[in-house]
Amino acid sequence: MAVYPVHGGLKESGNLATIVNGADDTYYYYTDMSYFEALSFQGAMSCVAGTVTLTVEGTLQDDGTAQGSCTYADVTNAVFGVANVEAAAGAAVVSLFDTSDRLGKFKYVRCKVVANTAGNTGDWAINFLRTRFVK
Repeated sequence: MAVYPVHGGLKESGNLATIVNGADDTYYYYTDMSYFEALSFQGAMSCVAGTVTLTVEGTLQDDGTAQGSCTYADVTNAVFGVANVEAAAGAAVVSLFDTSDRLGKFKYVRCKVVANTAGNTGDWAINFLRTRFVK
């Protein structure tokens, strides 16, 4: 993870996941949005057969519950204008930009990856960039 100052704030970038030949299952990758106002993702997915699907979910739950036990809602379409990103028997690369800083309203944001490749051939990598502005 890299943290670096920018004019008027701070940026933090890193890798949430890099998976090669992932087993068919549902995976969650979390980021804590405390003190951050914007979040964007870059994802690369591929599979030989079937699908690898990425969605983004958020929770406002801030009562001490562990991030993996909170209740999440799918916000992919509301924030990014697409229902999901999917690689279907091929590859998909996408950048999802939160241009309205909507994800900064959540306590936690998670990427949900569903691998359904009928052979554990799914690959995916997810990188993120969080931004905080000094007020």
